[in-house]
Amino acid sequence: MQWHWRRSITTVCMERVNTLLRNVELPQPWSMNSFIDRLEAYRGRQIDLYPFTWTPDLGSTGAWERYDDHDVIAYAANTTAAHQDYNILHEVGHMISSHGRQCVLASAEALTLAPTLGATAFGHLMTTVSFTRAEKEADMIATLLLARIARGDTGGLDHRMEALR
Repeated sequence: MQWHWRRSITTVCMERVNTLLRNVELPQPWSMNSFIDRLEAYRGRQIDLYPFTWTPDLGSTGAWERYDDHDVIAYAANTTAAHQDYNILHEVGHMISSHGRQCVLASAEALTLAPTLGATAFGHLMTTVSFTRAEKEADMIATLLLARIARGDTGGLDHRMEALR
């Protein structure tokens, strides 16, 4: 029974990635900034990337917050470029899945970590969540996108994966 559940997540995530890539072409050569620009154009909403200095006590290495008129993706700046891309694409996974967030970081803690970003906003950004289905979906979406990037596949259907359905 566990296998069927995982296949279900894989199928859902593949469909989300395929839908995204039918509308947002992956830039070649790969550039996160170019991809985010294309994603903004497709969604009609600005996406701000917010680098922060990660420490183990923070837990999460990235977060996404949706505002009325734009989105913010926070990501750990003090890691490799590949890890940063994964973290940002993980948050894009939440975004294209319309996942929600809970605020768990106190405003005082947020103010010390990011004095130039509003404390409440940063508190929402640095939500710590358990490894729920939403987290698994975001991980799967990031992994599927990175596989497409590594193959140089700019968009459209992944016919090899479609054949497995």
